[in-house]
Amino acid sequence: MYKKQLLLILLCFTVFLGFSSCLLAMETTHVKDQLGFFTAKELQNLEAMIEEVRSDYNFDTVIVTIDDTQGKSSRDFADDYFDYGGYGIGEERSGILLLINGKEREVWLSTRGKGLDFFPQNEIDTQVEKLVSYLGDSEDENARYNGCKNFIENVKSICRRNTLSYGGKVLVLLKSPFTYIIAFIVAFIVTLVKTLGSKGCVTVNHLTYEEDKGLKLTHRKDNYLREHTTRIKLEKQDKNNGSSGGGTHRSSSGATHGGGGGKF
Repeated sequence: MYKKQLLLILLCFTVFLGFSSCLLAMETTHVKDQLGFFTAKELQNLEAMIEEVRSDYNFDTVIVTIDDTQGKSSRDFADDYFDYGGYGIGEERSGILLLINGKEREVWLSTRGKGLDFFPQNEIDTQVEKLVSYLGDSEDENARYNGCKNFIENVKSICRRNTLSYGGKVLVLLKSPFTYIIAFIVAFIVTLVKTLGSKGCVTVNHLTYEEDKGLKLTHRKDNYLREHTTRIKLEKQDKNNGSSGGGTHRSSSGATHGGGGGKF
């Protein structure tokens, strides 16, 4: 009787440990999946990728999926989630947050610290376009995971490019085949121009048969004919290029953020 009770207790304890392990496995620090987009394994993979970027480049990355922004815009919610969630590394609290707003079908990127330099507006627009392409693909069940995975890989690549020393950048260029292709094209064009320029040079001109000092100007006169003035109106350039986001702004915490977003 006691043996059966002991076995039952051990069985319950084992089940409890297994359940606790599953809960711990699903709990991640930098990937907050409130919409249930990812499996436990996918969450762990994304978290591991983010941790690698954090340790290698001192740059934080956060992914949040949500359908309730508490009455805030995607931009304001993303900024506040980053600030009040304690994210960011270093004194500047450098990092980037990817918000996927399921209710509005909107993606938003919020940057802070070094993220403002690493992700200028053209880079933000590029990343948003890629994410929208993935998230808008309803036929591929792995599109959301692949999109976020690709995003982290891009963050890593951008951090690496911006933190390389001069010598490191030179080594990257030397390893790139495009460097040698461009050098070959430039060398070919220069050689071609010089070759064509050296052929068929004219050695006889209108001065060939003139005696030295054979032509002298004895009188010069300038006649004023007319004046013509052209006026061009300079239009002021509209700073609003129609893109979502652009520039920097202050969040509710007073921190400076950049970013941008788009619909999917």
